[in-house]
Amino acid sequence: MPKKPEPEAETVALAVVPAAPAAPVEFGLLQLAIEKNLDIDKLERLIALRNQEREFAAAQAFATAMAEFQKRCGPIDKGKLVDYVTKSGVRIHYKHADLRDIQNAIKPICGDLGLSYSWSNVIDGGKLTTTCTVLHAGGHSRSASFTCPVENSNPGMSDQQKPAGALTFGERYTIIQAFGLVTAEPDTDGEQGGAVAEKITQQQADDLRALAGEVNVKVERILRAAHVEKLEDVLATHYQRIVETLAAKRQKAGAAK
Repeated sequence: MPKKPEPEAETVALAVVPAAPAAPVEFGLLQLAIEKNLDIDKLERLIALRNQEREFAAAQAFATAMAEFQKRCGPIDKGKLVDYVTKSGVRIHYKHADLRDIQNAIKPICGDLGLSYSWSNVIDGGKLTTTCTVLHAGGHSRSASFTCPVENSNPGMSDQQKPAGALTFGERYTIIQAFGLVTAEPDTDGEQGGAVAEKITQQQADDLRALAGEVNVKVERILRAAHVEKLEDVLATHYQRIVETLAAKRQKAGAAK
């Protein structure tokens, strides 16, 4: 007589009920204090102390993450060209690190270290204040702010483009501040070979003198920084850095008006 097949085992679907989230320690302590008639004031001070310890631990974790970030994030290349003429006829011509290049450079490192960032913006009286906040997964954060006039964002822009130009400038400036980023100068060391270092032209010297006057910077300060006796002796490889520094000061001077 053939053997009857055994019935298939019944499959039972068990609903997995997620465990209820644990109540915060503070809530449990308060509940215990009420049940045991403990001193609430002392318990509240204890909770405040615990919160301080957590904040300190979060700040330490943030500092550790930022130290590792700056260790892993090298100088960011200056690939964006700035080229315009000021009201006094001085041509501003230099390169800086583009915002998109900065974001692409720091994104993978931020992801590895639990860092994120965001911006907030406020326009008041024709001035835009941009704040970049860097947040760590542990809860600690730090911010950097910059204010610039919308009208002075770029003389070549239309009225519709100026707010966007000021916004981009503020975001780029604050993200560099908040993360402590370093932007790389163009590699010109190998261009000189064994020859005498090239100096700036007379026109470039005149432009530096005029731009310094616009931002109320004494020429003597530039000479000391460049280790020369007159502007005509400034090295061509230093010209871009000086112009960029004066242009940034011009933006800040406009924001303070």
